[in-house]
This record gives sequence, structure tokens and C-alpha cells, in this order.
Amino acid sequence: MVAQKAMKVNNVRDHNIKLIMSYLYKKPYSCLELSKKIGISDVGVRKIIKELEELDIVCRKQEKNVVKTRGNQHIRYVANKNLGVFLLIDFTQRKERFWVYDFSGKELYSERFEAPEIYNDEAEIIEMLMKIKTRIQENDLGDRRILHTTVALTGQSDETTRTLVFSKLFGIFKEDKTGRLYSLFEEAFSAPVTIRNNVTFMALGDSEINGRKDSVMSLFVYVGFGIAASILYQGQPLFGARGYAGEIGSGRLGMKTTLSSEFSLKGLIRQCSIRGLITKCDEYLEKKNYEELLTLYRNNKEVKNIILENAQSFGIAIGDIAASIGADRVILNGEILEFGDEYTRYIEDGIDNEVYYPTLVISKSNNIVAGMLKISREETITELLAQVNR
Repeated sequence: MVAQKAMKVNNVRDHNIKLIMSYLYKKPYSCLELSKKIGISDVGVRKIIKELEELDIVCRKQEKNVVKTRGNQHIRYVANKNLGVFLLIDFTQRKERFWVYDFSGKELYSERFEAPEIYNDEAEIIEMLMKIKTRIQENDLGDRRILHTTVALTGQSDETTRTLVFSKLFGIFKEDKTGRLYSLFEEAFSAPVTIRNNVTFMALGDSEINGRKDSVMSLFVYVGFGIAASILYQGQPLFGARGYAGEIGSGRLGMKTTLSSEFSLKGLIRQCSIRGLITKCDEYLEKKNYEELLTLYRNNKEVKNIILENAQSFGIAIGDIAASIGADRVILNGEILEFGDEYTRYIEDGIDNEVYYPTLVISKSNNIVAGMLKISREETITELLAQVNR
């Protein structure tokens, strides 16, 4: 009973610490200001701040011309930028880049890097990681250590079992039960690692940047050369039993089944990706690329009709998926938005349902870094608190 009570106290304390840090990452606050923000006593906040100061997680903000107040409420605190750095690595195809951020959230360095279509063995991966490590070391970060490495990739991973379920790039680790890919990153950078689907980070970043906290359940859908999605419940991703809930790109909707009169080897959802649209418009295309498809959409009536018909079918499919999970919002992102407002209106018409009508939100910016940074911060605080609680 005593152990259970102690665990409950620790859980509440850890929750309050994470809540306080979510504010201090954004701007300086005094204890009284934090107390009003999160709804716990000034004394409780002071106790937590004192502990965080002792751990070097927060520090006092030096402000000029500040009038001293009773109870030291003129003293404000911020996340300690000197605690360490976060390493973010994005393996999204044709957009590969890594970033280094300090603990307070300031970007220190970033650089593009090249990755092959497929890594054939561990040696190639290690070579790539060593190149990134060397570039980081060449940019003086002082004595700040890497606190956490966060990796975004196309594919499916299960963090609970550290299993890479699917990834074309890291295919040599498919269904590997030893967590070897995770270990390679941990060994290279001497820090814990989080590996997730890139679209999950995009969804988190979109929620973080655009403040979509009024949404209870949202379905974030990215449509580019492929299609992927992530489900957010109250701003946090749902992973499901195997770690990748919301992955609709591999769905069989539209295939020849007892529920469908149409036949499609790849399913309706994937037909609506850029790659799928190129295939559907094949007879009109010479170069078979996205730029040509986009030009024909604007100048060829037949191609435009094919794409708009697909948009409405895609909207129907997405609307039904959103309805089945109880989503109040569908957030659409990706290169497909370059087809313009008429295209998205057709999707919205498809989503429209007399019984259930989730709101369609268009998100044109890629907020993957904000999502990766959010997870880096949360995981680091969890790791630091775990060390204290041991």
C-alpha cells in the first residue's frame, strides 16, 4: 500500500513537472505565473522549480531593469540551454536532413545528407551515422552531450518491442526482434533513441504549431507519392497494439471483395497518391512524372476529370475511416495540395456525410521538426526523472 501511494505521488509530480516544462520551453515564467497556468499552488511550483534547478534542467533568466517583488516573483525561469542537445534525423526520401537543437529549443546546426534507396548492410548505416557524428563534432557544441536522438522514417516501427515492421530504406532489419537498428543509433551517439514514422511527427508538429487543442480526435493524412496517416487523440498519437495505428496506405479498400464491386490490386486509397494518379493517367503522360501530371491537370480536361473524380472517391474513403474512429477533424497535408482549391473541395464533398461530417482542415506547411523536437523534449524529461526516481 505504501509503495502504491509513493508511486501515485511520483506520477502526479512527474506530470506536473512535464506540464511546467511545456511552458518553460516557450518563454520565461515566474513560479506564481506557472501556478496560475497549471492550477497548482505557488508553494508546489516552487518546490518543483527548486528540484529542476538542482538537476540543471531549468535556470534563472537574467533580465535587466526588473523591479524586485515580494516573494521573489520577479525571478523567472527558463529551460537550461546548456544541459545538452537534441539530434533530429529525418530519412524522408529526397528530404534527408539532420538538425541539432539545444535543450531550450534553439537550432544550432542543420545539414542535408544523402541516403540510398536501400541500405544493403550494417556497414553502410554505420558509415552514414559516423559522417553525421563527425559533422556535429566539427561544429563546436562545447561540452554539451546529446540528450536524445529522434529519427523519422517512412515505414512502420513498434517502439514497445523495438521492432522495425516495415521500411524500404532499412529493409535488412524487417521483423528483426533484437532492436538492432535502435542499437546502432544508440551506440553511434551515446543517447537514447526514438524511431517513428515521419507522418506521426508531422501530425504532432501540426498540432503543436497550429494549436489544434480543441480537437478530441483527429486523422492527419499525408498524400504525396505515397499515402500515410496518423491518429491523434487529445494531441497525442495513438499507436494501437502493434505500434502504427492509422496507417491507411496499405489498406485494401477498393479491392475486389464482397463489399466492393470494383477491382484494384492496390486498393482505392493508394490510387489517390501521386504515384497512383500517374498510373491512372498513364495514357496522357510522356515523361510519367509529377510535374507533367500537374501541368496536364491545369490544361487537359480529361486528366483533370480523372483526378477530380479520384479526389471525391478519396474523400469518401477518408470520411468513412474518420467516422469509424470518431474523428472530429481530418487534416490534409502533402504535395497533393498543389492541385489547388478545387481539388480539395472535391475531397471535402466526398467527406461530407449527412450523419457524420468531420471538418476538413488544409495544412500546407511541413512541421516535422516541431513534432520531432516535442518528442525529444518529452522523452528527455521522462529519462531524467526516471534517473531521479531510481
